[in-house]
Amino acid sequence: MGSISSPNNDQHLIPVQIDTLAATRPQQICASIPLSSSTDLTYRDITYAEVARAINRAAGWIEEHLGRSADRQESFATLVYLGPFDIRYFVLMVAVAKVGYKLLLPSPRNSLQGQLDLFKTTSCVALLTASGYHLSPDLLGQSGLTPLCVPEIPELFAPGDVKPYPFTKTFEQARLDPFCVLHTSGSTGLPKPVVLTHGWGAVLEVQGRSQPVDGYGSLWNHVQGKRLFSALPPFHAAGIIVGLLMPLWYEVATVWAPSNRPLSTVLVEEVLGATQVDVLFSAPSILEDMIQSPESFEKLKKLHAVGFGGAPLDPKLGDQLCKYTKILNMLGSTESCSSPLYDTDPEDWAYFHFSPGHQGIEFRPLGDGTYEQVYTRHPTTDDYLATWSTFPEKNEYAPHDLYVKHPTKANLWKYIGRIDDLIVLSNGEKFNSADLEGFLSHHPKVRGALIVGQSRFCPGAIVELDSTFAASLSPEEKARFLEDELWPYVQEANERAPAHGQLSLDKIILASPDKPFPRAGKGTVQKAAAAQLYAPEIEKLYERSEDDEADLRGLPKITVSGAPAPELQAQLARVVGAVFKCPHELQADEDFFAAGMDSLHVMGVVKALKTCLSDVPSELISTRLIYSSPTLASLANALQLAASGDVGRAKSREQAMEEVLAAAEQQLLPRETVLLTGSTGSLGSYLLHTLLVSPRVAKIYCLNRRPDAETVQQKSNAEKGLVAAWGEKVDFVHADLSKNQLALDQDVYARLQKEVTSIIHNQWRVDFNVALSSFQPQITGTLHLIQLSASSPRSPPIFFTSSIGTLGNWLAKHPNASIPETALTDPTIPLAQGYSESKWICERLLDAAGAKAGVKSSVLRVGQIAGPVETGLGGRWSKAEWLPSVSRALCFRARRLFSIPPPLAPLLTAFLASLLRHPSRLTYPPPHKQQTNYLPHKTNLSPQIIASSKYLRALPATLGSQDRISWIPVDLLAQIIIDLLLSPSPAPGPTSYYHLENPHPGTWSSLIPTILSFYASPSQTPPTKLSVVPFTEWVSLLEASARDADADVEHNPGIKLLDFYKEASQSAASPKLETENTEKGSATMRGLKAVGGEWMATWLAQWAF
Repeated sequence: MGSISSPNNDQHLIPVQIDTLAATRPQQICASIPLSSSTDLTYRDITYAEVARAINRAAGWIEEHLGRSADRQESFATLVYLGPFDIRYFVLMVAVAKVGYKLLLPSPRNSLQGQLDLFKTTSCVALLTASGYHLSPDLLGQSGLTPLCVPEIPELFAPGDVKPYPFTKTFEQARLDPFCVLHTSGSTGLPKPVVLTHGWGAVLEVQGRSQPVDGYGSLWNHVQGKRLFSALPPFHAAGIIVGLLMPLWYEVATVWAPSNRPLSTVLVEEVLGATQVDVLFSAPSILEDMIQSPESFEKLKKLHAVGFGGAPLDPKLGDQLCKYTKILNMLGSTESCSSPLYDTDPEDWAYFHFSPGHQGIEFRPLGDGTYEQVYTRHPTTDDYLATWSTFPEKNEYAPHDLYVKHPTKANLWKYIGRIDDLIVLSNGEKFNSADLEGFLSHHPKVRGALIVGQSRFCPGAIVELDSTFAASLSPEEKARFLEDELWPYVQEANERAPAHGQLSLDKIILASPDKPFPRAGKGTVQKAAAAQLYAPEIEKLYERSEDDEADLRGLPKITVSGAPAPELQAQLARVVGAVFKCPHELQADEDFFAAGMDSLHVMGVVKALKTCLSDVPSELISTRLIYSSPTLASLANALQLAASGDVGRAKSREQAMEEVLAAAEQQLLPRETVLLTGSTGSLGSYLLHTLLVSPRVAKIYCLNRRPDAETVQQKSNAEKGLVAAWGEKVDFVHADLSKNQLALDQDVYARLQKEVTSIIHNQWRVDFNVALSSFQPQITGTLHLIQLSASSPRSPPIFFTSSIGTLGNWLAKHPNASIPETALTDPTIPLAQGYSESKWICERLLDAAGAKAGVKSSVLRVGQIAGPVETGLGGRWSKAEWLPSVSRALCFRARRLFSIPPPLAPLLTAFLASLLRHPSRLTYPPPHKQQTNYLPHKTNLSPQIIASSKYLRALPATLGSQDRISWIPVDLLAQIIIDLLLSPSPAPGPTSYYHLENPHPGTWSSLIPTILSFYASPSQTPPTKLSVVPFTEWVSLLEASARDADADVEHNPGIKLLDFYKEASQSAASPKLETENTEKGSATMRGLKAVGGEWMATWLAQWAF
């Protein structure tokens, strides 16, 4: 038996120790941070001196913005930090303590109510975050806290002298002072804060000085002086121990992962390959994946040690790993920090080695071969345990952990679970089962519930029904009871639980009436005995075969071999979607993790695939497969290789070379930073979505007039089924384009000048009834964007969404000519309405800016925008918008003289002349003064014509001479615009012109069968049979209905446009718009198909008339 010597009483505070190390070992490395997030990771080492300087800089910044905590009424006031997982967590933790505050570090996975309760309970006075980090608008609104963005890493670690910010208290003075705040799991109900003191972190220093026990030194001797990669979250006690305390007490250099990528097997392997790593600390689930992959296992074998904590490691896999490297089995808790542990023999990696000399650590027998661990105050252990710093008022503390002895070796103990209701999943996530069991038991037909899931990947439940009721149910009735009656209770319980503690329907089974739950005398379920009784059912619950149809109801059985790629991707989308409830429709090349998938989703997808795939060996389907193939397209390809037996086949030399070349070529393409105006509109939402899913776009600045634009955008995108979570990729900027410098602060404007590489100007007033003078703010806004581009070192091109209304009177001047994709300088050409005139003026301004100042721009003359057909199908073609052939009619008619109001002309002349420094070259008004009147040149059909047709029970057979339909769905239009923005082909001049009209027109008559079939379908309430009549007859029917004293405008909205329809029935053909430039610059444009029945059926369903 070994002995324990009393520790050196010279203990140090964390802030003081950092300053000491910075002074005595300034050039020693204590951290290594990534400089990029790509697969080609590079790292920068950080010294103690640099960390100390960053902490002092952060402390000064905190005092500057918030003052010292001592200046407030409450001592040690609470600040909260929510940000990316990077080194700033620990810099801020220490800096906040230096200024006298304490820092709350909540889990980002907490529910909204959980976060709000933590903020309230700890009396948070300020919310710190990082630029670009997404915070829930609901959290901000309900907390009442205004986020304060902390400095970026380059600013914190910038070279140069920084004013020292000393921490002056002694260890005894500050030992029980608050240092930071973590919290309990909050898996049921609400998480509870746990205040950690300065003395909490000092126990690791003491443990490092301990003498050997039974011939074995401290377990932490294996990390002394090593480079340690921590794949543990920095808001978790284990992450703080490994990432902050070990560098202070054991000369460890902590390696950080990129903060904008999910922790995964793939990412861990990338880090191991990018920089020197001696020791890896991770959740067991990642290690288990790596051990089962031969390639990854080889990397683990080369490490000096591998550590894990928070959940058990699969014994079989641990037994494999311990033969090659040291396994560090970490034990601790939020309240007690790390337990004092000693080394073991390699084969005993699953056991904890405690010192018998530590008399304050007791193992109390429970009578069934298990022992409960209890901490008591004792001189031999008080300095080794953080428990008494966290609970200074207690003399005894029970973590509620259960252990069993090693069968032959003394002082070795294996952890087997907890006495209380806390369940630890295999990935380390924890949840408490009591409230969930209580919720299920509230159902009047449920007698009891048992939640299971210890060391599993997700929770499960066994529900015991009233015995009489259960005996009366057939198997089919039991299934219906689960889905129809019990599931609503589960959903309500899930709303109160974090994501990892939520139940899915396929993980609930009903107890057998002939196997009632064992109960104690007071009627409560004896959980351990019940779990033992149902052990076979629990195993089956987690190990169902692929033939068990009940495992994932409704999912298809998929045969991978020989399946066409689009069909297989669609099937996989259904499987992935059953587990990962993405707020929008996943695209074939959209990254799962960028869309919000996490590790729990990954394990669920693996289980679902094992159930659904009929010809892929189960052992080849792992979480590694998902992480390495994180799109529907790549996953389909990987599964086809697996099904064909080629998953392990080496690539050919030519194939490998081509792939490397293709990847390298992609790296050569520049990544764009796009400024987008008008993102909250219909087209704007789809433009934002398309930019978000493009790997070529690195950053998006959305400039909007509304201060709540981001909240509006999130709601709009979610409703449409578009990307509604964008993290750091999007910044919403409240701006007024009509004001100087867009009404932005100088630093924000300067950032746009410095970063923006392209501008999409999509914001415009949509009102066809007001005069040109009403569009003065929009025209001035365009000039301000020209000024931004001209003053930027990147000279970002401007992509301006104009209108075919600028071409409205073309036929009057050129009756037999198509309209070229060029500048049109004749001011009589645009439609005589303020909207079209203002667009034409801005086309001319952009052309002048290009000629005089070299500002590059693309004028996008947009035709009729139809509803979505492929992406974001939750959106719809607005019932108030004009369906294409009608909308074109107003675009080709004019009734009054084009003119620029006198107050506007000198403003435009002076502004642009000043910008271009060529005042003599601009003259207004233009020389054309003749009056022109034109009849409509194309009829317009709105959704009202569909609604009125249903009301009249008559559909026009044609649209007169305007039977040609050239609409573009809004989702495809957005893709065309982004194609043009990203096109590598250089434009022939500073200003390019594009016509965004379908180059493959369809016909109205081809749509009639779809419309008739849709309304005659039994799914309509009631089915409506429509007669097909000539257009003139249809207009007559509409006119007759308008004369009815009880005319129903709501259901027959076409009567509002009766005069227009009368005139439209006699209109001439519209001109053809040339689209050669647009097709050359956009593959989407080249691939557009004609409007047909399939699209029309989609729009009819969206309108739901």
